[in-house]
Amino acid sequence: MFGLSERILGRLITSRYQPRTSVEAIVGSLLTAAMCRSGSLNALEQTSRWRVWKRIVGGQLPSAETFARTYAHLELDGLRDGLKHLYQRLKRTKAIKRRRGLKVAVIDGHETNCSEKSRCPLCLERTITIKDQPVVQYYHRLTTLMLITDDINILLDAELQLPGEDEVGCATRLLTRALTAFPRAFELLLCDALYARVGFIGLLRERNKHILAVLKKNRNDLLEDAEGIFSRQPPQAIDQNNKHSLVWDEENFQVDGLDVGLRVVKSLETTTVKRRLKQDEPHTSAWMWLSTMGKQRLPTRSFVELGHDRWLIENNCFKEMAHLWQGDHVYHHHPTAIIAFWLTIMLAYNIVHTFFRFNLKPAVRARRTFLSITDQIKAGLWGCIKSPFFVLSVKLDVLHC
Repeated sequence: MFGLSERILGRLITSRYQPRTSVEAIVGSLLTAAMCRSGSLNALEQTSRWRVWKRIVGGQLPSAETFARTYAHLELDGLRDGLKHLYQRLKRTKAIKRRRGLKVAVIDGHETNCSEKSRCPLCLERTITIKDQPVVQYYHRLTTLMLITDDINILLDAELQLPGEDEVGCATRLLTRALTAFPRAFELLLCDALYARVGFIGLLRERNKHILAVLKKNRNDLLEDAEGIFSRQPPQAIDQNNKHSLVWDEENFQVDGLDVGLRVVKSLETTTVKRRLKQDEPHTSAWMWLSTMGKQRLPTRSFVELGHDRWLIENNCFKEMAHLWQGDHVYHHHPTAIIAFWLTIMLAYNIVHTFFRFNLKPAVRARRTFLSITDQIKAGLWGCIKSPFFVLSVKLDVLHC
């Protein structure tokens, strides 16, 4: 469906001089291992003599050092073009649906690794206290852009944060490139309160995009104005599932440096929480957001729901990438290799989720979890090496479902 060999792997470029193994074979084998959730390059090297690699590499699997050197010299534009090709293919097949009637994306930063000993030229630094002694800690942070729909979440692009810049600066570089590569992929961007800056909002408005960001004390002037107005207005009651919300919604808040009025929404939400061995207790939380999208385009109920959808990148992207796909594992501590491995795992994430959502029947998805399906993908590849009867049993099990 995606034409991995021709459209993605066959167009990758490396700056290594006369490599013995093609970059297509190395990235293809690592992409296969990522879809099988292989934990590290050393674990992958243990399977180097398995017959399955003859179809992918054309021979014996390269060593872990070869993988590391290749990814340290890999051109990132090829991997990003691969993610773009996956998105375009899904768009042409009408697989991308709108989220509450809108094209919605979310952007956020994620810390992948930290160490007090290992470092590279592009490591970020911070000082922590260990046993009452200051210690310099080195870490890396990635900013990721994800498209959210009613069916699946699609990872579009990622950028490595550089020393001397903050997360918003890294996100600005990522967003500038993404608005050129995906000009019509989204119309509303969800983000944290850190991104509620005049420059970042202005960048979106220049490309006719809207923002929906959490409102906290970093915009204290806007927060105080909104609280003063909401104190004199009656709220709107919204009931949904087990949650009762009192919502205030007001437009045309003016901020210095912006030629467009902002919309502020406050939601006071009460839910029922059941503690262990105790009776149900009410729990109340307050949320505030700002946006450049008006009420006619985005009703109040949908606004509040999209405000909470920002957590999808935390739960369905960063958490899953770290625990299921081993995205936080340091395969090779090199700036180019870190972002290249992350982009490769993003490719595997999109491919497997697309297969699970659109290639499996609803009856199979109802009886099997996503984790069990990924286990069967791994068993279908690794199992055919160890025993043909094992893969036969897997196939019969799938047919039985």
